[in-house]
Amino acid sequence: MRRNFTWTVWIISLELVNENEINVFIFAVRLGQLTNDDKMSLEWLQRVFGDKVLKFVMILFTYEREDECNTLKYNLKKNPDLQQLLEKCGGRYQTCNKMMNNRSEMRDLMKKIEHLFNENQQQCYTGEMFNTASIRRKELESSEHHCEMESNAQLNFILLGKKQSGKSASGNTILGRKVFLSKKSSKSVTWDVDVKSGTVDGFPVTVYDTPGFCHSELTEEEIQQKLKKVLQKCDSGPCAFLPVIKADSFTEEEIRTMEKTEKLLGEKHLEKTWILFTRGDELQDENMTINEFINETKALKKLVQKYDQRYHVFNNKTLGHSDQARLLLVKILRRSFGIKEDRSSAETDGSNSKSTK
Repeated sequence: MRRNFTWTVWIISLELVNENEINVFIFAVRLGQLTNDDKMSLEWLQRVFGDKVLKFVMILFTYEREDECNTLKYNLKKNPDLQQLLEKCGGRYQTCNKMMNNRSEMRDLMKKIEHLFNENQQQCYTGEMFNTASIRRKELESSEHHCEMESNAQLNFILLGKKQSGKSASGNTILGRKVFLSKKSSKSVTWDVDVKSGTVDGFPVTVYDTPGFCHSELTEEEIQQKLKKVLQKCDSGPCAFLPVIKADSFTEEEIRTMEKTEKLLGEKHLEKTWILFTRGDELQDENMTINEFINETKALKKLVQKYDQRYHVFNNKTLGHSDQARLLLVKILRRSFGIKEDRSSAETDGSNSKSTK
């Protein structure tokens, strides 16, 4: 599936659908070049937004040369996949120059959208429809304990840090269920790289839980080798590297761990790195915001500035009952597309405090 399509639509679903009513979903397809990605994208749209979304989809065939339009009817007759695509969307389509500078075509498109609106009895796709589809999707995933992943569309989370920092618990929070072994212990709990997949509000993700630095049994060299294998495996796909730090203190040991992490990742992965603070519940108990905690220590404040304020905080005691993972994913995807966050509508993080990131 095309990554840009998937990520953009997912952001729209979270940022817009719950606040706006949508008249039409315009699904653009290159004329004469229907691909498997196109078919998978429509299936993904249906899975995330529910079956009702098909009532609001309009196919937009784009072209570069005028003579390409003459082949459309021929393609419709000869291409069963194209016929099936149109049938799913009620046969609704419009052709349009790739530059979208043909006024006549734009007028026709607007007329068809108006006709679709009237055909749907002037009803729009609403946040309630999206929420119903989300609940249904989560029920299916919960009952099956798995979901199909499209490798090109998913986002990989790589959890890094020293032992007992909360990496495994954070992996459980991201996936919304307990799949990684997490417990208090004087010894290291994670011995090898553990990989689990799932979804965050419908978006496919894979989480890599890694052995921590300062391991009770593994040597630094053994840990480095295991982490390098993860980097090689994830290097070609979309990734977010999450150094995990407990939000209770920031000592010389944490500083050395971050130095090791940065050396391992290298300069090229810096923009994909987000600091993940754990123990947000303890901040809440102290009535302290994550920003106040960061500003207490000069070295930590400098570190966060180095990462251009890319950080998030988890309360790992609220497993399966919070929006923490969704908010983290929204932040990552928004930054990936260069979308600035609206500071006037700050979101609540895992410390239950207003974030100004």
